[in-house]
Amino acid sequence: MIYGVDKPVIIQLTSTQWTNGERMPSIHLTTEGQLSEQNGTWAIRYDESEATGMAGTKTKISLAPSGAVRLERRGEIEMDIVFREGQNHLSQIAMPYGTLNFQLTTSEARGRLNAEGGNVSLAYSLAFDKSQVISTNLSLVVRASEWHMPG
Repeated sequence: MIYGVDKPVIIQLTSTQWTNGERMPSIHLTTEGQLSEQNGTWAIRYDESEATGMAGTKTKISLAPSGAVRLERRGEIEMDIVFREGQNHLSQIAMPYGTLNFQLTTSEARGRLNAEGGNVSLAYSLAFDKSQVISTNLSLVVRASEWHMPG
């Protein structure tokens, strides 16, 4: 058990988005991060990069024993969203140019994490002003690392 201790991990992230029925190019990213566990909730932390368009932002994804997945971003982009399968709710994202309000619909929020790593999968849609809808499939594969990626 790694209670409250950050363990170095390698994170393979794949994100695919659709807007107005059109698929956008997928993002594939491998980065270093940290994995920790506290009171049964596992957390993955990593720094965003130019590849995701969110350089200067720190991301934390938590997997609760209830199955809920929480996505927190701090920095250039500010957000705190809880994903629960089959639920809809209103939320917002703080961007450098202002705040965006949106409706979140979660179709999938699941994962398995332990001291050796694991995975988290999210499928959700964001509706902005009831006109533009962005659907996203996000997958993270996490594995323990005893080495660091070359800088």
